[in-house]
Amino acid sequence: MRDLAEEEANGRKKGSRWRSEVEQPQTGAEEAHVREKVSLTVASSLVASDHTGKERRRLSEVGRQGGSSEEVEWATTKWPKKRTEGRKLPPKHASSLIASDQTGKERRRLERSRTTVKEPEREREREIFCEELAVMCRTSGMEFASEPILPPMFAWPDQVKGALTARHHDAMSIMHKELDLLIAILPDINGPLYGDLKRICETELGLVSQCCLAKHVYKLNRQYLANVALKINVKVGGRNTVLADAISRRIPLVSDKPTIIFGADVTHPHPGENSKPSIAAVVASQDWPEITKYAWLVCAQTHRQELIQDLFKIEQDPKRGSIPGGMIRDGVSEGQFYQVLLYELDAIRKACASLESEYLPPVTFVVVQKRHHTRLFANNHNDQRSVDRSGNILPGTVVDSKICHPTEFDFYLCSHAGIQGTSRPAHYHVLWDENKFSADALQMLTNNLCYTYARCTRSVSIVPPAYYAHLAAFRARFYMETETSDSGSMASAAAGQASAASGFRSDQAPGSSAVRPLPALKDNIKQGMVYC
Repeated sequence: MRDLAEEEANGRKKGSRWRSEVEQPQTGAEEAHVREKVSLTVASSLVASDHTGKERRRLSEVGRQGGSSEEVEWATTKWPKKRTEGRKLPPKHASSLIASDQTGKERRRLERSRTTVKEPEREREREIFCEELAVMCRTSGMEFASEPILPPMFAWPDQVKGALTARHHDAMSIMHKELDLLIAILPDINGPLYGDLKRICETELGLVSQCCLAKHVYKLNRQYLANVALKINVKVGGRNTVLADAISRRIPLVSDKPTIIFGADVTHPHPGENSKPSIAAVVASQDWPEITKYAWLVCAQTHRQELIQDLFKIEQDPKRGSIPGGMIRDGVSEGQFYQVLLYELDAIRKACASLESEYLPPVTFVVVQKRHHTRLFANNHNDQRSVDRSGNILPGTVVDSKICHPTEFDFYLCSHAGIQGTSRPAHYHVLWDENKFSADALQMLTNNLCYTYARCTRSVSIVPPAYYAHLAAFRARFYMETETSDSGSMASAAAGQASAASGFRSDQAPGSSAVRPLPALKDNIKQGMVYC
């Protein structure tokens, strides 16, 4: 009998120790003590369910070794706190909780940013960046204060409107005038923070702002500082480049009499966004004969409408009566060339006649296209005098025969130096020319204007007025405050009429649905090149 009992006991050793003890006959006191141990073990397992596997195994081992109530309680409460305090990781735990919806790579990046870099060090780096930026701006010829008017201020993305309003109010109370420049350091380029900041500054407060990414600020690269200084200079009303021929009045036709050069573009919403309007923008030079500063005008119009609907429109102002206004456009597809001549040129004539009954200035209408499949190559690729460092054709190369239209006035111009890949020339179509430009004169003017682009010191691929119009239209898309319904589409709203002094036009087209008007720009904003 004793041998059978020992074999049965040895067979039970494969299971839990607590299970074998419970199944064996016990006295009343011993049975109560076993139940207490079981309850403590179960409690420790439940409490440790939020810990790692290593911690759970340690807590279970404490219970299996017959730990008392105090030992189990200490293991489940005091030990994790002691471990956390020893490693000093509260910020890491906090960042892990905040980043619980992020990927592992993003979570590790947040943890490093919160634990490896101290905030006072970052604050000092930001101060050094502002000092170096001021030095770079003064070196470039600007009158730039060495110290900011107001100390730096920190705000969360959802508090940006209150922070900007407070900054504006503090500056007005100190200077008794508008703040010249606001520098904002953003954590990253993604998200709606950039658009919200630009919309508030340019439509509500009238602040000229310059945004910088934190990753560039902390690197403190001089080339980056120089690029930011170029943008700041044109935003506050300066000039970065001026053509020598413009100063000496040697540009054909343009230097002979006051001339305005316009640029226009229309940007459309992304595919699938069927409820959002298209944005039309136009810029116009205002500093003849230099032709480097461009005022701007934008409006929202019917979805996917390529032609600018409010090219000419008479609006009623309660104080000033009828107000004429107009836009000029220089970018359409080939299938819409005749529509441009019939509709948009007629609108230009009406806009000019509204200023003065006999005022009919000569107009030259040019369309620039970049999306095509034509590429230009040198005849002798091994000739270093006919190619640049990247193997592309030299900047300033013009082709106006053989591959161009046999009867129309068009030409290909590669005005920029290729950095990587094959350069794509711009295709210019002259739809209407009352100024009687010769081919050489118009091509020379177009190529020279490409060197006046404000955001870099090199020539660009398309003429700057068209480039600026594209930037202005893209900026205006941030001004639309989207209100979504349960299905995710933009809620409909009645279209109102915007005043001509506001910098925008009404958005109602004949036979089309109502389009929400864009908010009005402040006067100092629409006269400057803040879209750069």
